[in-house]
Amino acid sequence: MKWFITGASKGFGLAIAKAALERGDIVAGTVRGDADLATLKALHPTNVIALKADVTDRAQVFAAAAAAEEALGGIEVLFNNAGFGLMGAVEEASPAEIKNIFDVNVFGAINVLQAVLPYMRKRRAGHIINVTSVSGWAPWAGSGLYGATKFAMEGLGRTLASEVAELGIKVTNLAPGGFATEFAKSSLNVVANKLSDYEGLARDAERSMRDTSHPKGDPAKLAQAVLKIAGTENPPVRFLVGKDALGYAEGEIAAMQKDIAQWRDLSLSTASD
Repeated sequence: MKWFITGASKGFGLAIAKAALERGDIVAGTVRGDADLATLKALHPTNVIALKADVTDRAQVFAAAAAAEEALGGIEVLFNNAGFGLMGAVEEASPAEIKNIFDVNVFGAINVLQAVLPYMRKRRAGHIINVTSVSGWAPWAGSGLYGATKFAMEGLGRTLASEVAELGIKVTNLAPGGFATEFAKSSLNVVANKLSDYEGLARDAERSMRDTSHPKGDPAKLAQAVLKIAGTENPPVRFLVGKDALGYAEGEIAAMQKDIAQWRDLSLSTASD
């Protein structure tokens, strides 16, 4: 299988790259720095194509996708993975912090999709795996802006799945819970302007992310799960990964069903006569 992986230098991207290579697959991956480029190249003597690209730079993304398409002889699976977290209450986030996280997590991901889709459309085949988060299912106080980007990607991915199904392209939204990656150390930003009124529940997300005593999922096992669904005939559109992810999502669905039931009559009362 032939993979195009963004954010391949660490976390889920690196775990997927390693697992795919161990299986004998071929991987084209993007990284941002020269050191990461060397690290990625060192994973395999022949089956790695290491590319530099910042997902917020549309020209770089399209050039990397074109290079991957040519080197691989066709991108079969896109692992759309680049992103980072932002902890802080909604009121605390500055316009620059908000723009930055949306530029990477949403607009960067869209850049990647729009760069790869023409190749998949031409072949009438391909599987897109978008890394979202359980935060795109269940709101978490203190991570509203991060959650907003993941809610956006959940909606985008589900819509895209319906748009490209008749073109032979599959789409899966991968929504992990907490995993033992370097996310909390290297990919987690905190708002610069903290307000004392939000030192309660609004700090829960940050405290939980920093808590190393809390059991977290195994990235290598996540990688094996992704390899199992990649390229299958009927992959899931929604794939929650991890015990905590399932728990949060099930709780959110139950709360939603309760609200619908409680306010059903009032909702229906707005129908025209």
